[in-house]
Amino acid sequence: MFKLIKFIGQIFYLRKFYHLVKPSLVGFVILLLAIIFILYAHSEYISWIEISGRKIFLGYSYLLKNILIIILIIAFYIYARGQQKKSPKVEKTVQEEEKYDGFDSLRKKEKLKTEYEQILEGTDEKDEDENKK
Repeated sequence: MFKLIKFIGQIFYLRKFYHLVKPSLVGFVILLLAIIFILYAHSEYISWIEISGRKIFLGYSYLLKNILIIILIIAFYIYARGQQKKSPKVEKTVQEEEKYDGFDSLRKKEKLKTEYEQILEGTDEKDEDENKK
């Protein structure tokens, strides 16, 4: 039972992570490549230290590696949050409002009358529009 709850929790976190990363997938790939490059450069530095025998800056190299990775992750998080706020849904609604579809005059009226109400009142909207002009 505990494994099932743990599995559901993992799915929840993976789904939350996916929704965070989805709008900025290119940024996430760049983040992964940058981290891989940092890890590779650090391993090359450690190999060079083993060959040369100079262990003066070994502790600093680990510190620098971890600080760079943390900075990259924080920068990606800020970038991903900014991308999440710039939703394409908002842009679509703005574009739809700007389009003219010919029904603006009907939207501005408080109440529309049916054809039968117009006949009973003896008025025609076409006549009303001509009188206004």
